[in-house]
Amino acid sequence: MGWLGKAIGGLAGWALGGPLGAILGAAAGHLYDSATSKPSFRFRCPRCNRELTASGMGVHICPHCSTEFELLNCPHCGSGLVAPLGTPSAVLICPYCGGDVVLADAASRMAYRRMVGALAFFALAGKLAKIDGRVSEQEIEVVSRFMDDIGMDRESKEVAKQIFREAKRSPHDYREIALQFKDEFRGEPQMARVLIDFLIAIAYADGVYSEAERGMIEELVALFGLTRSEYESLLAAYDPKAELGRYYEILGVPPDATDEQIKARHRELVKSFHPDALSSKGLAPELLEFANQRLQEINLAYQKIMEARGR
Repeated sequence: MGWLGKAIGGLAGWALGGPLGAILGAAAGHLYDSATSKPSFRFRCPRCNRELTASGMGVHICPHCSTEFELLNCPHCGSGLVAPLGTPSAVLICPYCGGDVVLADAASRMAYRRMVGALAFFALAGKLAKIDGRVSEQEIEVVSRFMDDIGMDRESKEVAKQIFREAKRSPHDYREIALQFKDEFRGEPQMARVLIDFLIAIAYADGVYSEAERGMIEELVALFGLTRSEYESLLAAYDPKAELGRYYEILGVPPDATDEQIKARHRELVKSFHPDALSSKGLAPELLEFANQRLQEINLAYQKIMEARGR
């Protein structure tokens, strides 16, 4: 099974809510159902104190206040415990028996973030494809070819295409999906930049950047708090213009910018799209390849501008 299918299958201990949870449930019902078919039990959110129901131990998200917490049994006395994520120590002291209880590790949390990110990318791609009318098989083929371009394996492609299809049918608005993504990756604008870049690439894949596609993407740019300059810099990579002018637009600097300004902007963009930095924030493996392609374009633009200036 490819990385995306494995990621979904590995969510057995997680309860993903919101529009992405609904899309995941529809796209991978047999995997998601098997993860949530255990007898349910009730408990209270450690933050808002609302009563909740869960189907198993693991990490969950409160649908009322979005607090992330872990449900687990004390291995010493069997008591049920609720621990908010972000607890300073990786070990909790059981209030019933005083024994040490190990909390969810960072790797589990990172796997969850990668799953949420991948879901949002392909769900929003589905919404984008439908934004200007009914989606044709040709448009699905465009997305499929795009998956080939970023190196997705066959199994992951099938899961991603199913997410894409279910997102088109989902009653949830693209803004709801974007808000859930924004909440998960709050304070990490690099992830939003890569997502917008991905959507622009999908929009341009059929050779036409329609008004409806432009409207949706520009609304998401504003929702994520990206600047107009950042958006135009991303757009420039797909908009054929005079070569040197296009390189300036890719970097998001004017032709009369000083060498120091260009170097500073180049460093900023490299930091935003560097695969190592994005991997540490939860970007999925094949999407890292997409970010790497973008990084190559940024470096090429910088190189060509400096060559034109005789530097």
